[in-house]
Amino acid sequence: MFSRSCEYAIRIVVFLTNQSDSNNYKSVTVVAKKVSTPYSYTSKILLKLSAAGIVESTKGKFGGYYIEEKNKNLITLSDVIKVIDGESVFKTCVLGFPKCSDVKPCALHHNFKFLRDELNNKISSIKILDLKM
Repeated sequence: MFSRSCEYAIRIVVFLTNQSDSNNYKSVTVVAKKVSTPYSYTSKILLKLSAAGIVESTKGKFGGYYIEEKNKNLITLSDVIKVIDGESVFKTCVLGFPKCSDVKPCALHHNFKFLRDELNNKISSIKILDLKM
């Protein structure tokens, strides 16, 4: 359902939410090892998540990535998915038609529009802090 990068990003954010704070940074190497993701993927994903403000980073010898305590209860599963995969999972045609819409629906549009909306509502309500690895 989600891209491999998105799956990795969810695991990374769950790990950082449960294992880091502004006094306890996690290096890319540590994150990759703990969540079983390739180092290069992990590095790229962390850069995207950092640019989006989901994770924070500190440079230097003892630097790394973390999630600020005040943000831990605010980040939703939807936030992570949208940074990595965009909103296409909630908006694109299930059959891949580029012009599928409410006005010009494909054969499955109305059946899957409801499911996409439900999925969006559900994952928007799931807090990363509530997820465990």
